[in-house]
Amino acid sequence: MLDVAGKLRFYLLEDNQVITEHKSQNPVVKVFPNRKGTKCICIDNTGGGYLFNPVDSSMLFIPDFSASTTSVLWDLEDPNIFVTVDKEKM
Repeated sequence: MLDVAGKLRFYLLEDNQVITEHKSQNPVVKVFPNRKGTKCICIDNTGGGYLFNPVDSSMLFIPDFSASTTSVLWDLEDPNIFVTVDKEKM
């Protein structure tokens, strides 16, 4: 979940508590989680794309990522494969 300050917060609904929180240098403005919520693609306010892993709070920069990405499709078999949809390149 993305809060007002651009932080990423992952909640455990059963216990109604935050289990991890991440705030990067530049606020996150878009989030595209995988189906299980174990990874997500984030776009920050500078247009940079990152792969976020909530298990270890790592943010991996994705080179040449389009800031105009409107959707991310995750491979169901391999959690490290995804496809992006860019509204400007269609």
